[in-house]
Amino acid sequence: MDEFKACELDYCPENILIDVLSYLSVREVVRAGRVCKRWKRLVKDQRLWRLVDLTAWKGKGKRLGSPSGIGIERLVLNNVPSFTDQHLQSLTSWERLSRLELRDTFRVTANGLRSCAAKDGICGVEGLSRLKFLEIGITGRQGYQLQMASLGLGAGWLGLEELSLGGKEVGPGLLCASRLKDLKCLCLWACTLSEMQIVRSCRMLRGLRRLEFLDVIFQPRQCPPVVEGEGGGGEEQEEEAEGADNSNDENRTLDMNDPIPSLRRSLAVLLPSCTLFFTNCSVQINAD
Repeated sequence: MDEFKACELDYCPENILIDVLSYLSVREVVRAGRVCKRWKRLVKDQRLWRLVDLTAWKGKGKRLGSPSGIGIERLVLNNVPSFTDQHLQSLTSWERLSRLELRDTFRVTANGLRSCAAKDGICGVEGLSRLKFLEIGITGRQGYQLQMASLGLGAGWLGLEELSLGGKEVGPGLLCASRLKDLKCLCLWACTLSEMQIVRSCRMLRGLRRLEFLDVIFQPRQCPPVVEGEGGGGEEQEEEAEGADNSNDENRTLDMNDPIPSLRRSLAVLLPSCTLFFTNCSVQINAD
């Protein structure tokens, strides 16, 4: 038995120790940094702080600060009711934060989001100036007053390239998305949308390169009833029939991929450089 000696962590290479620390939660990593000077230095390694998930964070009334000397690049908050506008404001001091995901953070308001927007100031760009990706989504927790935080996107948000909107934040967010001049990718998820609503909102997003629909229910286009003896020119009907025959094969292909083929055709005219993606989408069937 004397041949087997206890394995001490002090003899482990630093790369292995960092891999071990990567499996710990944020709170556990911070605590590990108090063990000794060597561990304190290891805890500041950037590899441990590229992604920070504070889903289990329950802090109340505390300023959310980035650990000294550590540049966090991605922050995830999922169903954290205690996260407020004050905590959001404190993130403006995080110099390397480029991705922020806020899901079911019910106490974040439009005013709070607007005050953190990256905008031109006296000393250059202020707010979350390095943010490239932002996700806002409200899908659960009935009973909370809906703050519609995505209305804060109307502030413009310089440099924001990717936006993800979900649930109850999709409607107000689309109203303000036209102000995001640098936006290249837009993802809409877990919501109900009409074709007209999408087309009107995306009309100004000329720089959009990727538009994704995830778990979206589409409302079909409402066609006005045809009254006998009004309109209905025979020549127009013949042209529509010819067009339908010529693109029949194409439509069959689109129907396999798109819930509403006409939506792709409309967006192809408005956004010719944009690629569309549909995942788990469906069309709402009216009882009529």
